[in-house]
Amino acid sequence: MKSLPIENLKSVAELVLNLSHNRFGILTLLVLVLGVLAYFFFLNASARVRVLIFVLVLASGGAFGWTTLQSVSSATADIAAVNALSSKNTQPQSPLEAWNAAQWEVARSHIRWVLQAPRPRAIYALAQANGLSKYDAVLAAQGHHPDSQEHIRQYGEARTERFISSFAP
Repeated sequence: MKSLPIENLKSVAELVLNLSHNRFGILTLLVLVLGVLAYFFFLNASARVRVLIFVLVLASGGAFGWTTLQSVSSATADIAAVNALSSKNTQPQSPLEAWNAAQWEVARSHIRWVLQAPRPRAIYALAQANGLSKYDAVLAAQGHHPDSQEHIRQYGEARTERFISSFAP
């Protein structure tokens, strides 16, 4: 039997490390580990038992995937609802006045990040698919960063909507 080179073990370790950073990676690891374990545990079992175990592993992976998608969707909706409640800007402002002024560059950079980076862009798209405005979707995508949310709130909904409509990546 051949031994595995150290390089292969390092690449497997990197793969596991990279997959463990998000929910879909964890789902992938779960399916792979359960599949390998099931293979060795039921190697000598009858065909009926192996089919039953396959169906159970497939159903558990599917259930985990479904609940993961539901929790991401509901978490985004919860974040957006909290943001929408707390996003009332008390400062009077002209809706489109100086939306591109230099003083608002920090807020625009936070919005630009949401529109360009893959993960926040996905949260933004999901929030919009759930019926949120562009403004509330940006706040939802920045849900992990209260300072960014505050900059965007000060920038205001009208300016945010105007900037997003003019944005070209």
